[in-house]
Amino acid sequence: MVLPTPDLPSYELLSSIEDGGDVYQDVGTSQWASELTGHPVMQLIARRAEQGSTPGQRAPGDTAQLGLVVEGGGMRGVISGAMLMALHSLGLRECFDVVYGASAGAINSTFFMTGQQEGLEVYSQHLPGDKFIDLKSLWRGGPLMNLSYLLEHVMEHITPLDWDKVLQSPLELKIAASSLRSLSPVLLSGWETKQQLVEGLKASATVPQLAASPRL
Repeated sequence: MVLPTPDLPSYELLSSIEDGGDVYQDVGTSQWASELTGHPVMQLIARRAEQGSTPGQRAPGDTAQLGLVVEGGGMRGVISGAMLMALHSLGLRECFDVVYGASAGAINSTFFMTGQQEGLEVYSQHLPGDKFIDLKSLWRGGPLMNLSYLLEHVMEHITPLDWDKVLQSPLELKIAASSLRSLSPVLLSGWETKQQLVEGLKASATVPQLAASPRL
């Protein structure tokens, strides 16, 4: 499907709009509406939202498996995190059957599965400091990012994730990581304990020199 290219206003027009003005009336996507709503996936989402069905309890005849793929990218994960919270706010979380997350996207997915919108605040309030990004550690040959600080301190004590809710969720979570043996991507799933999930999230976010090196 090829979406039409909208006639976006210039930077000068955007910058001239006074605070409090309705920017969306100038930069709208109404011209995309027919293309988007006609897509089979969009129709499936709309139908499930209207029916109020949930993962594992779909309406009769609904045999589709709808997956949500969430990209990573370090601090850029704030973008996918905001998108997930938008889906949650629109009441569309239960429309999906499985979530595929990589790196920061996998971490974002856990907050999405629990509906904890405060998880997005982690990016602005806790990750910019030197407790997570440690340049001195990198200079000493250690990892740049302290994943243990994020997963075992921030997500445990400061902005606690409801780990049990993730483990018990009918919405399946599959985490993308890399195999050192086969040098190929792998999908981790079937979480039975919190520790398994923590290690899976660490493995997905591990990049040589940027984070520690968990082995599963």
